[in-house]
Amino acid sequence: MAKKTPHSPLVYIVMRNRDAFPLTKTALASLSKLTYPNYRILIIDDGSRDDSADRLKKIFPNIELTKTQKYLEYCKSFNLGIKHALKHKAKFIFLVNNDTKDFSRNYLERIVETFQRDKKIGLVGSKCFDYKDGVRWEGKAKIKFGVPMDTPTEGFIVKSETFKKVGLLNENLVRYFEDLDFIVRLRKKGYKTKPVTSVSFAHLGGGTSSKQIFIPNYYRVRNIFLFIKRHCADKPIAWKINTFKTNMIVHINRLKEAFENKEFLKFIKLLISILLGLIAGVFSPWRENDE
Repeated sequence: MAKKTPHSPLVYIVMRNRDAFPLTKTALASLSKLTYPNYRILIIDDGSRDDSADRLKKIFPNIELTKTQKYLEYCKSFNLGIKHALKHKAKFIFLVNNDTKDFSRNYLERIVETFQRDKKIGLVGSKCFDYKDGVRWEGKAKIKFGVPMDTPTEGFIVKSETFKKVGLLNENLVRYFEDLDFIVRLRKKGYKTKPVTSVSFAHLGGGTSSKQIFIPNYYRVRNIFLFIKRHCADKPIAWKINTFKTNMIVHINRLKEAFENKEFLKFIKLLISILLGLIAGVFSPWRENDE
């Protein structure tokens, strides 16, 4: 590891694991090769039912490990990690999925340099590939629900003071759209987001959620409605309908695929999760984190 300097503030890398030893092991092996001189890795083991956490700690003894007593889900797990990092005086916090690998060795150097150039930058993301070298994110802004997104959702670094002023991830969203909600709140506080394309990592996508049926479909459908109600209230009704239809395509395709493959039990589970998500999204109020 390179020698620490006044220009290498502490970076905490926070990653969530749940029964995903092979994926998390691959991610940690890549992160262990980073050349930045002042970073720590924290694994939040979210109620794993296997011994993956202990196995990871044995292979990577320098990581910090927190085991939850019960299953917290995505946002609560990462918020637990954020609080730990803030308590330990992290200057920057890297929230990243565990189905990632191939981090540029100078990843953190380039990211920290970007933050140091502009005090108004609150969040930085990098180029992101899939596991077959296809580009998932290349720095060009994409419009999601009317919000310009110029950083990837599968991993981004946040200046610690931003969390203190903006708040943590919205735990009531559980999973999905928590990053978009955070960016909306971040920008309202006067912070900027910034893409850095000179460094990158790879993301498998759905490494854990692809094994589930009800949970990812329910929460994503529900949160489509919740996000539109909260952050898109001023948009025309036609825009809202079109946005909803566009974001529902992935769920409709999953239904079609299950039906065409004669996976009727899967089809029924998908249908129920989507319908319940629609009902919850329509009738549930938007809630912020409980203070």
